[in-house]
Amino acid sequence: MAALVAWALVRSHDRRAAAERRARVAEAAAEADRRSHAILESTTDGVYEVDRSWRIVYMNGRARGLMAGSSDLTGQRLWEAFPDAMGTVLWDRLHIAMRDRHPDEFEAYFAPLGVWLFLRVFPSSAGLAIYFQDISKRLLAERALERAVEQANQILESIGDAFYAIDRDWRITYVNKRAQEMFERPRADLVGSCLLDLFPEVAGNTVIRTFEAAMADQQPREFEALSGIFQRWTMFNVYPQAGGGLSIYFRDVSAHRAAEAALRASEHRYRTLLEALPQMVWTCRADGSCDFLSQQWLSYTGQRAEEARDFGWSESVHPDDRQRLLTIWIQAVEARTIFDTEARIRSAAGSYHWFKQRALPITDPETGEERWFGTSTDITDIFEARDAMQAAKEEAEEVGLRFRTLADSIPQLAWMARPDGRIFWYNQRWYDYTGVVEGADAASGPLWDGILPADHAERVTASLQRSLRTGKPWEDTFPMAGRDGAFRWFLSRALPVHDSDGAVVLWFGTNTDVTDRLEAEDALRRAKEEAERAALSKSKFLASASHDLRQPMQSLFLFSGALHGHVQGEKGMKALRLLESGLDALKGLLDSLLDVSRLDAGVVKPTLEDFPVALLLDHIAAGYAPVARGKGLDWTMEGCPLNIRSDRVLLGRMIRNLVENAIRYTEQGSIAITCAVVGGRMRITVADTGIGISGEQLPRIFEEFHQVGNPERDRSQGLGLGLAIVQRIGQLLDHPVTVRSTPGVGSVFAIEVPLGEIPKPGDLASAGHAPMAPGGGEERLAMVIDDDAIVLLGLQAILREWGYEVLIAGSGEQAVDKLRSVSRKPDIIIADYRLREGKVGTDAILGIRNLFDAEIPAIIVTGETGPECQRDAVRHGFGLMHKPVTPRQLAGAMERSLQPAE
Repeated sequence: MAALVAWALVRSHDRRAAAERRARVAEAAAEADRRSHAILESTTDGVYEVDRSWRIVYMNGRARGLMAGSSDLTGQRLWEAFPDAMGTVLWDRLHIAMRDRHPDEFEAYFAPLGVWLFLRVFPSSAGLAIYFQDISKRLLAERALERAVEQANQILESIGDAFYAIDRDWRITYVNKRAQEMFERPRADLVGSCLLDLFPEVAGNTVIRTFEAAMADQQPREFEALSGIFQRWTMFNVYPQAGGGLSIYFRDVSAHRAAEAALRASEHRYRTLLEALPQMVWTCRADGSCDFLSQQWLSYTGQRAEEARDFGWSESVHPDDRQRLLTIWIQAVEARTIFDTEARIRSAAGSYHWFKQRALPITDPETGEERWFGTSTDITDIFEARDAMQAAKEEAEEVGLRFRTLADSIPQLAWMARPDGRIFWYNQRWYDYTGVVEGADAASGPLWDGILPADHAERVTASLQRSLRTGKPWEDTFPMAGRDGAFRWFLSRALPVHDSDGAVVLWFGTNTDVTDRLEAEDALRRAKEEAERAALSKSKFLASASHDLRQPMQSLFLFSGALHGHVQGEKGMKALRLLESGLDALKGLLDSLLDVSRLDAGVVKPTLEDFPVALLLDHIAAGYAPVARGKGLDWTMEGCPLNIRSDRVLLGRMIRNLVENAIRYTEQGSIAITCAVVGGRMRITVADTGIGISGEQLPRIFEEFHQVGNPERDRSQGLGLGLAIVQRIGQLLDHPVTVRSTPGVGSVFAIEVPLGEIPKPGDLASAGHAPMAPGGGEERLAMVIDDDAIVLLGLQAILREWGYEVLIAGSGEQAVDKLRSVSRKPDIIIADYRLREGKVGTDAILGIRNLFDAEIPAIIVTGETGPECQRDAVRHGFGLMHKPVTPRQLAGAMERSLQPAE
């Protein structure tokens, strides 16, 4: 009995132990289920499980939300709950997984819910465990990405999330297959190991700090970060677990981020391209409302993007065009036809431009979405050009009418020809003159056959053809026959007319009757030649007369100068002074004649230099102010502190002649010399209060021998050559001479002279030197050469009076012989230029210089007015004086020649 009791007790104990074990196992199983369910409830996937009879035995919250709208389908058969899924890919793949007991994952369209699912199927002891995700949005995003990134070679691969769980001590408690693949380690190496021990390099990085924060505040996290483990951009979804750990879903988003960057770059390029277009670009929805306008539209119209969207853009359309434009636009939208019209659009400044509006409907091949792509192109210039073209056409018709009227009314014969020279139009005067029947082609056959004389036809035709080939204007003069058969001379011209590319499109020609002009020109030419011959004869006569008179005049001057030492008594000296006064008057006449003849012959060559005008005027004042005051006239002269550019000798001659005339013709009042800068030139004026000049006399005052108020030809009032010389020198120097005069009031003569450089300090003081007084000739030998015995003796007499020893000779050879005989080098040589037997004085001087091998000072004293003697003298450095020469002039020239070179 005791044994039985003991056995019962043992048996009871064993049953209790077994029950406790079962309870513990059940509790462990329940704990395992709770943990499993906690994991499954925390996953982002929908999870449900079916048994072998396809009865749903479990659904997590995600699955209930996706499949049953939060209803619990547990206990129902899968295909009864979703009969529309039967026969689909989903049906087939699940049956294969149930049959073969192999896991599977795939994407399928779940028709009952109208969504795309990503499913992972795992055989279980009960039947199948199915994890699924709604990937509809992802697929749509991927497809949108495919459209945006055209350069991608393949669609980014869609992958499921990797998943692992860690406890509060960072030990990995679960890893799915996707995570294993990403960790590149088997499950055995991962589960149970500390995450930070496996991957110590990630400790403290952004991902781990975010995990710590989620674990601390028990709030889920979703973020992207560069994974320190995978070294790739990863999307993390972190969910805290009730037990203190974390459920971590992650996936590689590097490709997705790259695609987003490419999409942004593509969009940027697209917008940049739109902004770079000259047109204003816009897009509209299928209903015609605008959803995008380029910056060009906004900048031009001044509208803001928000106010221009939908149909707000129409506010910028001209009120007169707005309703028409909207009607055409709506019609195009409804009919899905091309929109094409024109309208005026207001700018931000308030002005309106014409724009071409054009849009096309475009359908997205993937989504079937319809949109409109449009442009607005500024065509104001085209409208203006069209208007201008119409105006130009009307104007051309008007111009054509005016041209025909004008062409028929001009005195010339006119014609037009094609580029090859074929004449297609003549004006009426052509037909009237030639007698050709209007409308006939006078250019067929030889050029103007029957109109051009035979001896001109070939040349005229050749010259016209040459211009047609080269495109250069044509001009020729030739006779043309009129309808009566008579020939008249015509100046014929033709000009090419070019198009915008420079090509000749036609020729316009005229024939101008120049017969009367040619006859007048011929008569004028004959008259001019006759006048030139007369003027040349006059100049030759004056030159010849002055030369022939100079030789005896020179002798008279020399002998009168030599008489001073031999005439005694007041009566003798008075007679000598009267003789010298007469000689001076005669010399003045000859000098004036010489000046005129030299100016007319073009012998005088000006020497231009910059010099102070004050020095020239002071020198003139020194010579003429006493004369004026001696006549009872007031003398005034303004200061002129500027330089002028001129020939001081020739300009001085001009002013002296004007001053002499002013003194001669003024009996009372004053003489005034002034200067002023006018128009960049110096104006020098000589004003008097004399008798004045009448208007009839003014045009003639610059003629030779013309004098005002001297009909008796009183030689004491001059010769009438002064103003002729002034005018000729003014023309030579380009110094214009003007005069204004009032009879009985006076005259004002003005000379325009160019300004010179600004004078420097000291110029006025150093500009010139006073002429040196004649020196004595003691112990000096003068060699005199002249073929005129009287002149030779006169020079000998005056030089001896001055103390010179003198040798005279009639030729260069005779002079050399005499110098050889005395064996003495002369101190100075004075020679005439023109000697007998064609010899010249310069050769004689050079012969003497060669004899003594010395540069002996020499002076040419000649009556020649031509340029030859002047060129010879300048070339060899000789002094040059024109006969007659006064003793004072000769003495001064000799002193200058004998001065030692500085």
